Amino acid sequence: YRREVTRGVEDYLAGRTIPLIRAGLPEWVAVYREINSYPHLVDTAVERNPDDLAADDLRRAAWPLLEERLKKENEALLDRLHEQFARGTGVFGLEETRRAAREGRVDTLLVPPETSAAAPNGNSPVVLLDDESGYGLVASAARATLRAGGAIRVVEALPDAVPAAAVVRY
Repeated sequence: YRREVTRGVEDYLAGRTIPLIRAGLPEWVAVYREINSYPHLVDTAVERNPDDLAADDLRRAAWPLLEERLKKENEALLDRLHEQFARGTGVFGLEETRRAAREGRVDTLLVPPETSAAAPNGNSPVVLLDDESGYGLVASAARATLRAGGAIRVVEALPDAVPAAAVVRY
């Protein structure tokens, strides 16, 4: 039975890179960890019976686990950006970022927190880019990045307070 559940979850998540957070009694969480092969499984888990939690309580319990993972991933992205910049391949600033995105070179577009906000009605977070404040070029870079299969990440601080930077593929 557990293997069928695992296979169903893995089939549903196939081709995605979203983190998977386990929630359950400690003994079941450990068993799932052993039989799981999804590469983006978060190491830690909400070790409580999810049936005893309202959806908002489960989200609040899981968020710190996801937040820690995102923090580590963002640190790694910024390290990679700095390494690329040191080699002369780093992409900083609006024009250069947009050009790299249009050329399909952007693996991950990095934008500062002021571009993100909660979506209406509590839906998933969205990136809001205001043309008036100079973010029109970032919006253009974002569209080109997504069209080329890249990702967009909101990071706490970009070097030199630039409005956009990119980790490039080549």
